[in-house]
Amino acid sequence: MWKYVPMKKILILFLFSTIILSQTKTIDQRVDSVLSLMNLTEKVGQLIQFSGGKLTGTKTARLKEGHIDLIRKGRVGLFLNIFGAENTKNIQKIAIEESRLKIPLLFGLDVIHGYKTIFPVP
Repeated sequence: MWKYVPMKKILILFLFSTIILSQTKTIDQRVDSVLSLMNLTEKVGQLIQFSGGKLTGTKTARLKEGHIDLIRKGRVGLFLNIFGAENTKNIQKIAIEESRLKIPLLFGLDVIHGYKTIFPVP
């Protein structure tokens, strides 16, 4: 009924499970570790929001080359009015692959509900 399991396999399983469990961090620990890696410019950059589409609130009418450089430097945290999955994917890819800390961008739409809106609004 009981199958013999070699002690070596049990030891390997125990070591792997210990390693995996020891690497698990809480969300607070992960946030604190990223914040400790950020310099002041990157922290302030996470508070910056640009409009990538229509003019709403900021003085930019569309995504410009300067915005791409700011994304690479971690100096932008949010974009409004970027429409389409392909556009958001391309911009997010720059943030995740080319910035120093690989922090993803947030996206939102500044719209009057019911006017060219899809639900849920990202």
